[in-house]
Amino acid sequence: AEEPSRQAIVAIVDTGVDDRHEDIKGSFDNSPGTGDKNGHGTHCAGIAGAATNNGVGIASFNWDSKFVRIRGYKALGDNGGGSAESVAQAIIDAARDGADVISLSLGSFSPNAPRVEAQAVEFALERGVIVVAAAGNANSDAKLHSPANIPGVIVVSAVDKDNRKASFSNTNSSLKQPIAAPGVGILSLKPGNK
Repeated sequence: AEEPSRQAIVAIVDTGVDDRHEDIKGSFDNSPGTGDKNGHGTHCAGIAGAATNNGVGIASFNWDSKFVRIRGYKALGDNGGGSAESVAQAIIDAARDGADVISLSLGSFSPNAPRVEAQAVEFALERGVIVVAAAGNANSDAKLHSPANIPGVIVVSAVDKDNRKASFSNTNSSLKQPIAAPGVGILSLKPGNK
């Protein structure tokens, strides 16, 4: 694979990331969200940046760890729960630290996005950060869920192997920047080199 002109910095705003995992430690940057007792953040980090072509774990688009740097920002507790304030603070921290992309595989029912979350996203967008969020898993409309319903966020619905909407996934066609991606039976990393 050709050398990139610059590596993309992807901030995983989640339950933390197991920065010592053998398949991601080579692409992990020093950041506040190290360690992951839940596993969700590490799973997301693997999809975004696990080393490819190393004979270990899984493969992502991060060929030989040359294309993506991963940073972790803990917005959710070990039980997977969090608040608008904890998510907003993690978004602000990631944007301040120079993230190119902020990944938000999280959300909650909130027809009017919490002001603190909307302002944090605005802060990131003003700095040129690409903000990507899950549509949500309520088999509903993503416009009723935050941060998916915040203007400027790219909203990802899940599809299965037959390219049909995952049974749990929210729809996102009512929003300005909808995309879909595989979201059923996705293998990725688990804490502890699993």
